[in-house]
Amino acid sequence: MQPLSAEPTLVERLIDLGQALSRQEVTSLTLTLGVLLFAVVTAIALLRSRTKAAHERTEARREIARLRAEADRMTALLLSEPQVVVIWRSLTAEPAVLGDVATISGLDSPRRILAFGSWLGAEPASAMDAAVDALRRRGKAFGFAILTPRGKHIEAEGRPVGGVAVLRLRDVTGAKRDHAAVASKHKQLEDEIELVRNLLELMPAPIWIRDVDGKLVFANRAYAAAVEVSDPDEATARNLELLDQPVRAEAARAREQNAAFHRRVGAIVAGKRRTLEVFEAGSKRGAAGIALDVTEAEIARSEIARINEAHRGTLDQMPTAVAIFGSDRRLNFYNNAYLALFKLDETFLDEMPDDSMVLDKLRAQRCLPETSDFRAFKAQLHEAYAAIEPKHTMWHLADGRSLRLAISPNAQGGVTYLFDDVSEGYALASRFSSLENTQDETLDALAEAVAVFGIDGRLHLHNRAFQNLWRFSDVDLADKPPVDAIRRLCRAIEPASNEVWTEIERAVTSSSERLPLSRRLELTDKRSFDTAIVPLPDGGNLLTFRDVSDTVRAERILRERNAALIAADAIRDTVIRYISHDLRSPLNNISGYTQFLGTAEAGPLTEKQREYLSHVSASSAELLSIIDGLQLAILDAGGKNIPAAQVEIRKLLDAVAANTKERLAEKQLSLVVDVSAGIGSFAADEARVRQVLENLVANAAGHSRRGEVIGLSVERRQQAILFHVSDRGPGIPRDVQERLFQNLETLPIDSTHRGSGLGLSLVRSAMKLQGGDVMIDSEPNRGTVVTCVFPLTPPDTKNSPTATT
Repeated sequence: MQPLSAEPTLVERLIDLGQALSRQEVTSLTLTLGVLLFAVVTAIALLRSRTKAAHERTEARREIARLRAEADRMTALLLSEPQVVVIWRSLTAEPAVLGDVATISGLDSPRRILAFGSWLGAEPASAMDAAVDALRRRGKAFGFAILTPRGKHIEAEGRPVGGVAVLRLRDVTGAKRDHAAVASKHKQLEDEIELVRNLLELMPAPIWIRDVDGKLVFANRAYAAAVEVSDPDEATARNLELLDQPVRAEAARAREQNAAFHRRVGAIVAGKRRTLEVFEAGSKRGAAGIALDVTEAEIARSEIARINEAHRGTLDQMPTAVAIFGSDRRLNFYNNAYLALFKLDETFLDEMPDDSMVLDKLRAQRCLPETSDFRAFKAQLHEAYAAIEPKHTMWHLADGRSLRLAISPNAQGGVTYLFDDVSEGYALASRFSSLENTQDETLDALAEAVAVFGIDGRLHLHNRAFQNLWRFSDVDLADKPPVDAIRRLCRAIEPASNEVWTEIERAVTSSSERLPLSRRLELTDKRSFDTAIVPLPDGGNLLTFRDVSDTVRAERILRERNAALIAADAIRDTVIRYISHDLRSPLNNISGYTQFLGTAEAGPLTEKQREYLSHVSASSAELLSIIDGLQLAILDAGGKNIPAAQVEIRKLLDAVAANTKERLAEKQLSLVVDVSAGIGSFAADEARVRQVLENLVANAAGHSRRGEVIGLSVERRQQAILFHVSDRGPGIPRDVQERLFQNLETLPIDSTHRGSGLGLSLVRSAMKLQGGDVMIDSEPNRGTVVTCVFPLTPPDTKNSPTATT
């Protein structure tokens, strides 16, 4: 056998075969080969088709298994929740019901789930029937929550899905159940609110609801009628208010405090003034109120209260003590006279005690007649509750009073006790007699001469002093002579005083002009009398004569001495004026040379010399201040006019600070000036004001310790300018403060100030001359504040009284 590689190829063989075969044989062979090739190709295609079909069948089985598993999972998931799904594939097809029907409806038959009336209320069942019918016929989706009679919240949802109608009924849980419960409660509340609104609309009283901003959101028909509109919606839209603004504001404040508002107010209701009892309750979301018309009741109550108050007022004005007990024997009323008569505790009476308690209280205070059988006494009084006629009796008390008691039965039950204190009536006669005797003795004991003339102008009463003054005998006055006869008997009157007696006679006899009259009479024996006429209530006149001879002589002497003092005062002013002028010139020279020595032109000075010069300069300034004080004293004593000009306050305080700088530096004191910008000016004598302030600053420096601060401030008020000078010194006791304004008075308490004692007294005098005043506010160990008050309008010094010493 030859190797394979040596054999001829198939093509070669076919070529050889074709050469060997004839044409028919070739054709036949070709056809055979074609058929054979077709059969092979067909067989291959069939095999491939079978293989593909087998693969597709395998894949289909797998997809079916997957879909079945997915359907099982979906069914399990669907059945895992308490829900029922109903599917309609067509309008006529039977529905497929999936899920636990008993969980949703409590029914056993799945078909009965669609009989909604068997497991729902009438209203939700009707709603479900209508919604399911619309879903199946028109494909209209729906969804809402329903509440079963068993209290379950069911979520009903229907929608078309892929050409089928699907209804899902699910028992909601958790947040959805809560939401469903809230929705159900909301529906219930809406129904209740609708009922309440209908009821409120029918109420005859105006009712309103406000939102949190106080705007009206609801009003009933009565409210609309009250604000004179036809529709409640118009009242809320226009926010028409029934109550006045102050009442609404008070109600708003009550809402802010979470408190109810209740007030009886007046308001215009349908064009008429009415009285309303307003109640308004608020919450975080607004407020609701009602207004009850109590006009008629208020009128009736006011009328009853007015009548009762009038009766009570009348009884309170009566001097008769009144106590009214009701049919229950409790105290219903007592007047002021009753309270004053027995001096009972008002709190006790206001508690409306019964009759027996009041009698026990009166017995304890010994305000009842003494009796051995109090029980019988009380029973006898209480018989009046069953009596018809009034009863009268007398009570004689242990304290000497006598009371007339009237017990009157009341028509509506109870009794009225009327007490009259007749003790005064019993004692009136003896007291009147005693009073007459006392009056006579009193008049005779008076040093003044007294005479009483009656309405007829005759002398009705006189004392011994009157008779002795005019040296009348008993016979002269025995017949009660008229006033003109009395005048004729008075022979010792100076002729110049005759006119006085004429006025006395006219006053005694006049019936039209009854006015008090005071005059002075001069007698021939140089005695002087002040006479006065006083009209008496009975139409008579009281005439008195008081001997003022000593007073007249003393007055005459004082006038003469005062004239001498005025002359001496003028001489003193002249002397002081010359002395102050003569002292000022050398002091000015001393001050000038002292300042010159302190300059560089006079040559260098040692520290000791500079200290001596400082002391000399300060002493010179102090002496000049004393001289200014003397000049101010002259003005004070003579009441001289002080020229007024506009004083710039800031410049004034700067000058005071500059003039007191060296003096304050001696004790290392600092002056703090407090003046506001734009303080302006005022009318005054600038020199005197500066002198006053410098005096006060120097005084404060004298009472301050080293290193302390002295304050100087000013404030403008409506009618005055106030300057305050303050220090932190030892303070001034109150008993010493007023004496500081006296001449030559200094404060000896913890002070290094050495002065003449004229300072504060002259400060006050200067202030008085300018219409101002000075005040001290000080406490021991708390410092002192001296305040000078200057009026913005200076006084008219030309018309002011002059001061004399």
